[in-house]
Amino acid sequence: AAEGAAERAACYGPILDELERVVPRDGRSRVLVPGAGLARLVLEVAARGYGAQGNEFSYHMLLCSNFLLNSGLRPNEVALYPFVDQPSNCRRAGDRLRAARVPDVALYPF
Repeated sequence: AAEGAAERAACYGPILDELERVVPRDGRSRVLVPGAGLARLVLEVAARGYGAQGNEFSYHMLLCSNFLLNSGLRPNEVALYPFVDQPSNCRRAGDRLRAARVPDVALYPF
């Protein structure tokens, strides 16, 4: 979701910068992302022209990442409510009903 852009830049930025510095983009370079979660880092690596594959232990994460990456979603097509059953990190009760729209980028073509 767009709400995570600053956090992604802080976490993934150094990884992606180092990847581009060390690994050539020659069309043959492939990157394995262990602990891929919902595969956002995999998506960022692939968007930079590398072959990318995520590896994830959690079946639930695999199901969600497969849906997000392979179902042809348009930007902001799906609304998720990540705080609806968790009051932590919510200042007001209404915050629990705040939606996060995904994906925040066009997944195709690349």
